[in-house]
Amino acid sequence: MTTMWIEATQEPIRVRQKGDVIHLRPGLPVEFAETEGRKLLARAQGRVKVVTPTADPLFTLDQLVRVNSSTGAWIGSITMTLPQPPGGTTKAGWWYCVQAGTRWAFVHESLLDHLTAKNVEVSR
Repeated sequence: MTTMWIEATQEPIRVRQKGDVIHLRPGLPVEFAETEGRKLLARAQGRVKVVTPTADPLFTLDQLVRVNSSTGAWIGSITMTLPQPPGGTTKAGWWYCVQAGTRWAFVHESLLDHLTAKNVEVSR
């Protein structure tokens, strides 16, 4: 399946897709299947645009990672990825939603480590 990344051009918009509501914002691209993305581009002419993430993500969905946070390290699973293109006030690169039980957070790739035998002892 081919995909495309789409973001709002100037102001946030709400898109209904298959019974779901997706919020598009400038600078925060969302991944769509190519057929759905093309339909959206046709419907919302000028209000959305296709963008290309700057690099491939370092981590994949369902991968276990170590989060190095200011409140202490913890281990979780990647549940969602969002690319952040250069520009604006936010760090460029990938952001990941990491979940461990009921705890979750959006974390920049610079704060994540691949899970290894050395850091697996960290509590969840």
